[in-house]
Amino acid sequence: MASLLLTSDIKGYVEQPAYYFNNVSEKTRADLDALMLTQGYRRFEWKSVLSGATVADKYPHQTAFNISGTVFSKKGKPLANCKVELVDYENALNNVDALTDENGHFKFDEIVYPDSSSFFIYARGDKFNKDAIIKMDPHQEEPSVARYKNAADFNIVNIAENKTAYEKSSKQLFAEQMKFGLGNHAIKLKEVVIKDKFKTVKYSANTHPDLTDQVLTGKDIGSGCRYFVDCLQGRVAGVSFKGGKPYSNRTDRPMLTIVDGIPDPEGMVLSRLNSNDVEGVEVIRGGKVSIYGFGSGNGVIFVTTRRTLTTGRELTKASADAPQRIEKGVIRYKPKGVYTARVFYSPLYDANTNHTLADLRTTIFWQPNVVTNDGKASVEFANAGSTGTYRVVVEGISSEGSIGRQVFRYKVE
Repeated sequence: MASLLLTSDIKGYVEQPAYYFNNVSEKTRADLDALMLTQGYRRFEWKSVLSGATVADKYPHQTAFNISGTVFSKKGKPLANCKVELVDYENALNNVDALTDENGHFKFDEIVYPDSSSFFIYARGDKFNKDAIIKMDPHQEEPSVARYKNAADFNIVNIAENKTAYEKSSKQLFAEQMKFGLGNHAIKLKEVVIKDKFKTVKYSANTHPDLTDQVLTGKDIGSGCRYFVDCLQGRVAGVSFKGGKPYSNRTDRPMLTIVDGIPDPEGMVLSRLNSNDVEGVEVIRGGKVSIYGFGSGNGVIFVTTRRTLTTGRELTKASADAPQRIEKGVIRYKPKGVYTARVFYSPLYDANTNHTLADLRTTIFWQPNVVTNDGKASVEFANAGSTGTYRVVVEGISSEGSIGRQVFRYKVE
């Protein structure tokens, strides 16, 4: 509440902002007036407000995500009327296409996707500019909290001697669970060192390299082939390539192809790759690949490209989420999507509950979306097992922007 009503509109540092809203009195009101006069409260131009003049929104109203960029020729000239495709192999509904405008700019509107989604973006120029270059528009960075001027005014001198209630309760809860053989607890063992040596591919998306049956590096694959799959034909044991797609010789069924961490079931990316752009290939044959999910029963082939950015620099870990050039006119793009919030855990108490196990939770209930009806709402929750005084904080905001906050306590004996 202090941030909404005070520090967001004050340029200078505010010491203990909650002071002005807790136990409101004549003194706190006078102190608040003095603060406003001395801290440079100049956010609004009152003449404009009183005149009713409207100001354009700084950020447009947005109900979904937009993905946009510009397509250039090799010489840096924007390509107009160039077809651009957005392919999401995880969700076919996100597979759309667009045409660039006279400035070479394209935009995919109103797309909803979860966090950690990966897309392939294809662009093909005309017959004179076949090798199109895609440059994505920069997106607004997340606000930094490292230099927040109104950070809390306290320092813990010695954390070992100043244990918080949460730490103490967590330690006691751990002991209670161990006593009754409950909970999922790790037991610290002595260090075990396991040494092995096998060929790996740099930046590979293969999470289980120990299951790999065959590894081919860029040097093993070679160059000079018209198509990348032609270089693989005869070099990958137990695999044949038909129509640009790998088939297991054991089952004569298509294998799962994963290019830079993204499934390529139709071989669209694999068929467009140039052998000079490939860092390595890993082959895992059937029987032990169920961990890779649907479609992996006949084996998996991981293809890792050299992952050069659109500027031509080699990919580093720091730029792992940047648009990655897979092949001429193709990039892999990983924007930030919708985050699914975790659900607050509330234990279910029934006849099978072990009532001798102490309930030492420090936060016993949290509900972020309570909606009132005629100003009234109700919630239900179970108290913790221990007696004592419980503190309840209720905060909310109305549809008109008015905010409210109430703190009260009750005892459990």
